[in-house]
Amino acid sequence: MKRILAHLSAHKTIGLGHAVRTGALLKSLPFSFEMTVAGQGDLWRGFMPEGRHIPVADDHPQALAAAVEATAPNLILVDFPTPCARRWQALAGNGCPIAAILDESGLAAADLVMNGTVLESLHHYHGLRPGGRVLAGAPYALLRPPFAQHPWTGLGGSAVTAVIGSGQDAADWAFFLSNHWPDHRLADLTLVVGSAFPDMPGLRAVTERRGIAVRQNLSAEQLALRLSQSGAALITGGMILYEAACIGVPSIVFPQIPNCVPEADWFTEARAVINLGLSGGQDMPAILQGLARLQGDEGQVMSQRLRSIIDGQGLRRAAEAIGSLVGL
Repeated sequence: MKRILAHLSAHKTIGLGHAVRTGALLKSLPFSFEMTVAGQGDLWRGFMPEGRHIPVADDHPQALAAAVEATAPNLILVDFPTPCARRWQALAGNGCPIAAILDESGLAAADLVMNGTVLESLHHYHGLRPGGRVLAGAPYALLRPPFAQHPWTGLGGSAVTAVIGSGQDAADWAFFLSNHWPDHRLADLTLVVGSAFPDMPGLRAVTERRGIAVRQNLSAEQLALRLSQSGAALITGGMILYEAACIGVPSIVFPQIPNCVPEADWFTEARAVINLGLSGGQDMPAILQGLARLQGDEGQVMSQRLRSIIDGQGLRRAAEAIGSLVGL
């Protein structure tokens, strides 16, 4: 039985993305293990309920080093944004293998780095341990299995699913879509929001008045199935862009925050999505024009391009690499 120390945090400030993909990767590992999570917040338990917790403040490397000493892990799995040199030093305490899931270039004192972003400019690392490997690019996008199991059917007709991200900007977009969706119903809209949406009573009041469906806190299976059966999707940037690409649902992207813009631009240059840009989410004519384009042959072509970019096998590849790292 291996011992894994996962270094990640999951709270309202940092979000759930790190916990989601780490939890999915752990379920794919080809060996049995006991797991401890070292980090802040407790929201990760929904994705790794079997783990125990050692609270470690995000700016406290000494506590992280103590967690490594206390658990004596056989493997450290890092999914933390831009770890600093002191954090890497704290993790290196007992000399066990370190595998890291990272989203940006920089220092990575690890044996194995996995970065599934499509942006080659973010794939460069220094400080790797001797023999360290970097597995980067679309083949290593760490998506939960349902997104590869439910390819787009092309039978969704005018049904549009809008997947709303987290934060206030996302909430504002949900209310904008609900209030401005056209009465003539070019397309039937369903909003999908997360469990932490800040004003569900207010949103439900608007959507009920406008005859718009809203769903909250869908599982990966439920979300993948809904997207696969939709005619098109309205999505923000980030992980949902990769999930929609894996399914192949024709998509209009509204990258709401600046760090999501480069990936949306990459998919646009690949002619795989319609991109509203950083300020285009409240341009209803542009949204409706994009949906009209996706309802024809252009949507079918974009679907094929999306699925050729993201095949949904990144978890399997990463799990095999970690198995080799620990000597299996």
